[in-house]
Parts: sequence; C-alpha cells; structure tokens
Amino acid sequence: MSAAGDAAAGLRVATALADYWLGRRPQEGLEWLQDLLAAAPARPRARADALLRMGHLAYWITDFQLGKRLVADALSEYDGLGDALGAGRALRRLGAIAAAADDVVAARSYFEQSLSWLEVAGSEPDIGTTLLHLGSLLADESLVVESGPMLRRALAIAQRGTDPLAEGHALAALTLSLWRAGDLDEAAVVGKRALSAFSSLGHRPTEGTVAYRLAAVSRGLGRPAEARRYAQVALAAGRLSGTRTTTALANVNLARLDLDAGDPRAASANISAALAELEPTADRWVLVECLEALARLLAERGDPRAGDIAATAATIRRAIRQPVAPTEAADVAALPLGHSAGTDPVAAYRIAMDAAAGVTTRISEETVVALETRRRSQRNRRR
Repeated sequence: MSAAGDAAAGLRVATALADYWLGRRPQEGLEWLQDLLAAAPARPRARADALLRMGHLAYWITDFQLGKRLVADALSEYDGLGDALGAGRALRRLGAIAAAADDVVAARSYFEQSLSWLEVAGSEPDIGTTLLHLGSLLADESLVVESGPMLRRALAIAQRGTDPLAEGHALAALTLSLWRAGDLDEAAVVGKRALSAFSSLGHRPTEGTVAYRLAAVSRGLGRPAEARRYAQVALAAGRLSGTRTTTALANVNLARLDLDAGDPRAASANISAALAELEPTADRWVLVECLEALARLLAERGDPRAGDIAATAATIRRAIRQPVAPTEAADVAALPLGHSAGTDPVAAYRIAMDAAAGVTTRISEETVVALETRRRSQRNRRR
C-alpha cells in the first residue's frame, strides 16, 4: 500500500477510535487525527467524518474556536455531499460549542436546525441526542417545563437502542434538569445511575460532569461528606480527561463545602485552584461560580471587596442568561452587592485573582501568628 493509502486507512481507523479517545485522552486523539488528515488527501466523506470527530475532541478539551472551525468545515463537506445525517450531526456539534461559549441564542438555533435535518434523515438515535442537547440548554436556563419532556423523550429513545453511552448521556442531562428544577431527591437517584454508567464505561469527561452536579445536589440535601466524595470524583475525572471546566467546578464545590465547615484556608486554596484552571472569555459560566464562592469567602471575613465581586458575578450571569442553581440560591442571596465591574470576563478574572491572592496571603499570615501565639502559650504553661 502507498504512503497515501496508509494515511487514508489510518484516518479511517483513527476516526472510528474517536469515541475511545473522547472518553480517555481527547487531546491525543485530536493530534492523531490532525496528523493523519494532513498526511494525504481524503475523500470528501472521510474528510467530513474526521473533521466532525476532531471538532468533538476539541470541544471536550475546551478549545472552542478550533472546534467551531473544524465542525464548520465538516458541515460544508456534508452539504456538498447532500448528506442530511452528517449535516444534522455537525449542526448539533456547533450548537454544543455555542452553548459552551454562552451563546445560547445561536446554540438553540443550531439544535433546532439539527432536528430538522435529522427528521429528514430519519435517524431516531440522532434525534434523541439532539433533544438531549437542546433539553440541557433549556435546563441550564432553568426552563425546566420545556426541558423535562425533551429529556425524557431522549431517555426513552436511548433505552430503545443498544448504546449504553447514549443512555448515560440522557440520564446525565435529566440529572441537570431535575437539579435546576429543585427536585434534589430525584436528581440524586438519576445522577447516581448516570455516574455508574460513565464510571463503568471509563468515560471520564462526562463522569466528571455528573459528579460535580451530584456534589451540588448532595450539598443541597445536607449531605456534606457525600458531596465531598462526589467533588473529589469530579476533580480526578477532570484531571484525567484534561477538562479544565470540570476540574474548576470540582474545586468550587469543595470551596463551598470548606466554607460550610468554617475552613477559610481550605476554601481559599480551592477557589485559587479553580481560578487557575479558567480561560475567562471561554469559561464565563464557570467564572461566575468562582466569583460567587470568592465573594462569600470575602464577606465572611469582612472584606469590603465582597460586594463588588458579587455584583460583577450577577452582571455576567444576566449577560449569559444563566440563573443561579437552587442549591446555591441562598448563598448568593446572602451576599452583599456593591459596584459591578461590568461584563468583561477578563477584567472580572483579574480582579478575582488579585482578591484571591490577597485573602490567601492574609489567611497564611494569620495562621502563622496563631501558631506562634499557641507556642508561646505552651512555653509559658511549662514554666
């Protein structure tokens, strides 16, 4: 076989292995596909399929600009082939990328276009997957009356099929909807089923997503030890899969639990770790969670910056149309509100990093002073 033939065969195999890489090492899979696609010209359908898979992998490592470009190229190839199924899948991935970048209007449009193409193609499993994405988008906006029926239909479609991964994704999305609706007991039950599915499949990216949702749900149910275990699962899964938003949200969940337990030092460390993971422009939906946790830490220490940081978080939340989850509503409602720095995520991020560094330094200094005071007291008692 020629070098070009070898590359074409390798591309087919690598494309087929994309689900394996997605669940374990998405960055590695993306690099293999990029190298193979560059090695030799591919037929239009093989090229389109590879580009779509590459876009999916880029999405999971949160390189949204690269993912959007790759999937748009795939969509163009599918359009040229008159492939309704491929076009529907590409539009769905563009919707997922838009949703991750907080462009909910574009995301909803892409998902609705995807459904139209998939109805033409007549692929029920793909229709279920797009319903899952659209239902999740609506759940994130707390539009649970609309999202619930979509997600239950997606789950029913998945259960009629033979793909355990599809059923797991439907359960994960339904967990989100139930959590956002405030039905925490049911969210805990469904979420545990989803987590078990992804753990058994070794699908680390979504295992982490479900685990950080369950951490929030368990905290809302007054189960701090269970919540901490879930947050640790999310942290490990995020690190293994290289998914920075999962790692950051795991740290935020741990910080909330630290604050509940009256441990500002641990909370400060976890908030700083969460902030260090972020790309503020791409991750605004996670940034607001970090800002609110930081504002709570500062407020509990009497730091006047708490109000400004809380107000900035509220401004960004409104801009990205992301309501506060019911499990965090009481924490956020208790925050003081000062002057917002606006919607610029980079400016907000810099303010947060400065405040987090400052409070960490002060807590460390206070800890040193407290230890020295204790040592003096112990020496005096010995005398």
